[in-house]
Amino acid sequence: MQYTLHLTNACNLTCTDCGGKKAQGFTSRETAPKVINLALADPGASIGIGFFGGEPVL
Repeated sequence: MQYTLHLTNACNLTCTDCGGKKAQGFTSRETAPKVINLALADPGASIGIGFFGGEPVL
């Protein structure tokens, strides 16, 4: 099972090739442990957890 955590939509708009709107908001700190516990609930499963979203240096 593959899980993807969308961490943020925040962007500081410093990229020259992006015309996106400046967005705010971050995933809560409670979300990651919930996803990990959900992923570990099936002990025989192959697990993948990815991270996605926003400007990575924010």
